[in-house]
Formats: sequence, structure tokens, C-alpha cells
Amino acid sequence: MEKAAVVLIFASLCGFGAALQCYTCSVGEQDADRTCVDNPANTSMTNCNKKYCTIIRQEYLDPKDKVASMYRGCEDKPLHMNEIIEDESYRFYYVACQETLCNGGSGKAGSGDSDTSLGDKSTLIIPGVGSGSHIQVSVSVVLTLLIISLFI
Repeated sequence: MEKAAVVLIFASLCGFGAALQCYTCSVGEQDADRTCVDNPANTSMTNCNKKYCTIIRQEYLDPKDKVASMYRGCEDKPLHMNEIIEDESYRFYYVACQETLCNGGSGKAGSGDSDTSLGDKSTLIIPGVGSGSHIQVSVSVVLTLLIISLFI
């Protein structure tokens, strides 16, 4: 019984960590490959050690809805959180989320139009809901605990 208690104590001390995966890609207007815009699931996925998956989508105001550039990545402190900012030539959509692969949507957040959803994998930040963490225990830690329990 004491062995089980020791193993449980060691197991409870194993670290909690954010295992955030984000799509990572970028595309500019001159790039022929539009996978980053149209099909992010076929782009790179990164194990991110930062707090947010992000999307920055830049569209022309004229012609309407033409994508000038798109960036998907991860950041600790995004400059803008789920905002739309316009200047005389462009509309910028900024999306930040904290769930694995949550930056796989269109990147068009907060406009109020029905055709500008973030997509199925979108997440909006709601303070105080969830931690986005899960237990990370490596095989070596488990084996070490089992060996220690044999000698106690």
C-alpha cells in the first residue's frame, strides 16, 4: 500500500503543460500555392511553446475579399486579439485562440457577416474558462517511478 502511495505522489508531481499545436504557414499575393489560405490542414503543424495560435489575414478593400497575405502561427502576446482593422487599402483580420489547431479557420473574425465564420476549428477567447492544459508524462518518467516503487 505504501508503494502505491509513493507512486501516486510522484505521479501527481509530474508537470502540467500546454501542449498547444498550431498551423504554421504564410502566403503572399505573389505566391501560387494558396494552401495556407484555403486548406491549412495540409500545411505545417508546430508544437507551440507559446500561449496563442494566431491568424493574420490581409484583404484588399478593392477588389473586395481578395486575400493579399495570410499568416498562421503562434505567439505569446498577439498585438491584436480577435479584431478587424482597416486602413485606406486593406482590411486586417486578427485572430488569437488557445486550443490545439484552432487557427485552421478562414481568419475572418468579428465582422458580423454570416460568410465570415472562423470555420469548424475556431475558438474565441473567453477569460476564466478552461486552462488549455493537460498532463504530460513521458514514458521515461513512468518507468522511473515503477523502478523506484520496486525498491521502496
